[in-house]
Amino acid sequence: MKTSMALTLAMVLFSTVTISQTVSFASANFRPWEPLLVTIDVESPIYGDYYPSNDTWLNFTVVKTADWINKTNSQIKFVAYCVDGYCDGVADEKEIIVEVHDPLGDVNAPSSFIFSLRLGGLKEGQHTINVLVKGIYEDTAFERQSWGESFLVDDGVPPKISLLSAENKTYSTANIPLTYSTNGQVARVTYALDGKYVSYLSGNMTLTDLSQGSHTIAVYAYDVAGNQVSDTVYFTVSPLPVVLTLVIAAVVAVSGITLFVYFKKRQRNKNP
Repeated sequence: MKTSMALTLAMVLFSTVTISQTVSFASANFRPWEPLLVTIDVESPIYGDYYPSNDTWLNFTVVKTADWINKTNSQIKFVAYCVDGYCDGVADEKEIIVEVHDPLGDVNAPSSFIFSLRLGGLKEGQHTINVLVKGIYEDTAFERQSWGESFLVDDGVPPKISLLSAENKTYSTANIPLTYSTNGQVARVTYALDGKYVSYLSGNMTLTDLSQGSHTIAVYAYDVAGNQVSDTVYFTVSPLPVVLTLVIAAVVAVSGITLFVYFKKRQRNKNP
């Protein structure tokens, strides 16, 4: 009997704790429904496209939704956009506030706003655009943010690369320095030996154990916009020239014979 009562009491306590935790969890994660008051449609720039650094345009539209209809105590206060930064409503060097004419209390106020703005002075590379809308809706402040897609800017200036070594000549060694120079527009460098891609280059290096014969070395430079340039050199790895080889062989042979005669003659002098 006591065991049964204890079991029943334990189940009641467990149920109470479970219900209490469930209610607490639900309260902590409860979020009131918030109406979608405006939509932000960024038409350009868009992800994956390249834009010129001196002629990139930001085109977007802010549209009041159906929840806004006939709300005389609602107003869009301002629209802001950022390049490569977070729009927090505080004007700084990355944020530009766009003036909006949205009269408070006018049911005939525009239902949408179209913006077309030129983004000047963008450096080559990847950028992002953020648009922020702030205002009041039924006397309550609201904000809406749209994260634009990343886009790429091409400044129109190609990278440069120049091979300093190898040179267009014949080498008598199988180990040849690979050195090059670039300008500041280069994002990465690769090279190919005899038409076959080898690897990325992080700096000058030495080509080792090259086989005898003709070779081709090419270096490729890429900027952040994907533009490519290259420089190619043709060279030859050859053993010592035949004439020089024969001369060396003759010298070695003569020296050997001379030494042989010398030691032979010396031996005879010791044994009369």
